[in-house]
Parts: sequence; structure tokens; C-alpha cells
Amino acid sequence: MTWAHKARGSEGGEPDETGFPREGYALGDLASAVSLSIPMEVYEAEARERTMANVSLFGALAAVIVAVAVAVNGALRRQGRQMDILDAASLEADRYRVEILPSMCSTW
Repeated sequence: MTWAHKARGSEGGEPDETGFPREGYALGDLASAVSLSIPMEVYEAEARERTMANVSLFGALAAVIVAVAVAVNGALRRQGRQMDILDAASLEADRYRVEILPSMCSTW
């Protein structure tokens, strides 16, 4: 026997452990049932709008991130090409320095 049956069942009208009168329910009786119906169309429409706004926001953020990555990659490649040109010029200058300096030193 459950607590609810002890408190609300058996002899109706007599006070239970809490001091309230028992209703006289028997085991298996249905005391009450509640059914709620909430129209969901409004909530579903709002959820769709929020989802579309979030997708749009994240799509725009992704586009900005890709654009920045492409720009940075291009800048770094240009910088790398400039460094290669400077490196080649430095090597060329070193070659001339090696060839010219000994001949200049011998004339002094």
C-alpha cells in the first residue's frame, strides 16, 4: 500500500496523518487527469526566425574570416617574394664583393 493510498484512501472522511480528511479512494482509482493543449505555431515561427538569424550571422562571420585569411595569405606571399628578391640581391652583392675586394687590395 502506497503513502498516497494510506493518506487518501481507505475510510473516507477520517483524518489522515496530515490532519486532512481522507477521500476514500481505492487502489487503482483515477483521482484526476489534466490535459493541456498549447498552440505551437507562434513558438515554431519564432524559433525559425531565430535560427535563420543565427545562420545568417555565422555565415557572415565565416565570410569575414575567410576574407581576412585570404588577405593575410596574399600579404605574406608578397612579403616572401620581396624577401626572396632581397636575398638574391644580397647574394649577388656578396659575389661582386668577393671578386672586387681582392683586386682592390692588391693595387694599394
